[in-house]
Amino acid sequence: MTDERFNQIFESLLNEVELLAGEGISTQDMASVLSVFLVKLTFDCAPSTDHAMHLIMSAVMDRLEENITGD
Repeated sequence: MTDERFNQIFESLLNEVELLAGEGISTQDMASVLSVFLVKLTFDCAPSTDHAMHLIMSAVMDRLEENITGD
């Protein structure tokens, strides 16, 4: 997937989240539901459990690196 396509999908999902937030859904509830949704989706769509775990852990590690480096 290209960076452009990634960003397009990410922005589209972010817009949906913002719409839900505008309906009064709390940040904590949104994070809880989305984390469960994404884990279930990843395991359902990945070709294997190992691949699903790799995708999830890669996303977590990318975020941790952002926190450390400030990017």
